[in-house]
Amino acid sequence: MVVFNDDIGDTAGKGGVLESQNDDIRFIDDDYLLNADGEDAGLMRDYDKILEENDYLKKEIQYRVRSNLAIINGVMNLEISSCDDERIKGILQDSMSRIISMSFAYENIYNSDDISVFDMENFIRNLSHSFIEYYSPDSVISINVDTKGLGIIADDSVSFALVINDLFIISLKHSLCGRSSGRIGIKSVRSDDGFVRIVFSDDGSGQGAGFDIKTSKLPEVCTVKSLVERYFEGELNYNFAGNPEWEIVIPESKFNSS
Repeated sequence: MVVFNDDIGDTAGKGGVLESQNDDIRFIDDDYLLNADGEDAGLMRDYDKILEENDYLKKEIQYRVRSNLAIINGVMNLEISSCDDERIKGILQDSMSRIISMSFAYENIYNSDDISVFDMENFIRNLSHSFIEYYSPDSVISINVDTKGLGIIADDSVSFALVINDLFIISLKHSLCGRSSGRIGIKSVRSDDGFVRIVFSDDGSGQGAGFDIKTSKLPEVCTVKSLVERYFEGELNYNFAGNPEWEIVIPESKFNSS
C-alpha cells in the first residue's frame, strides 16, 4: 500500500505519524513512507512524474542526436557528390561511415533494457549489414559474431563503435576489396589475466606478414590503435598466418555482462 501526503490531508504533516489499519505504514514525511521496521515502504511522492519526465528527456535527447547526425551526414553527402578527387571522396565516405556507426551506437543504447551496458553483439550485427551494403554491395560477405554475451560499458560505446567501424573499413577496403565473396569473423575471449581479447579476422589478403602496426600510415590503423590505447587502456596486435587477424586486448573492467 502506498499513501502520499496529498491523500491524507492534515492527518499527518511533515514528520507526522500515520497509523493504518494493517500497520503496514506508520511514518510519513514529505517524500517517503516507512513501515513499522523503519524500512522504505513506498515511493517518492512524484515518482511517476519523474519517470515520465525522464522518459521524455531520453526520447528528446535521442531525437536531437539522431537529427544532428543526419544533418551532418547530409552535408557530407553533398560534399561527396560535388567532389571530383577520388582520394578526398574516399576520405569523406569513411567519415560518413563513422557518423553512421555513432548513430548505431546511440540507437543501440536507447533501445536497450539496461542503458548502462552496450550490447556488443547486437551492434556489430546491425553495423555489419550496413557496412557490406555501403562498401561491398555486389559482394557476398558472411559474418560470424561470437562475443559471448559481453557488453561494453555504455560510457565507452561510441569509442568502441569507432574501433569496430575502422576494422570493417580495413577489411572491406584493403583485404576483401574486389572479391565477390568473403568471410569476416569477430569473437571475444575472456582470459585468466583480467583481460578480454576481441579478435577481428577475415579470409582476405590483409596487409601481409611483414605489416607493422607501429610504422603503419594507414589512417584506419592509426585510428584503431589510438582509440584502443587511449580510451580502453588496451593494446592492438596484428597477426598474419595466411589471413589477417586483428587482436584487441582490453581490461575486463571495461565490460559488463549484457
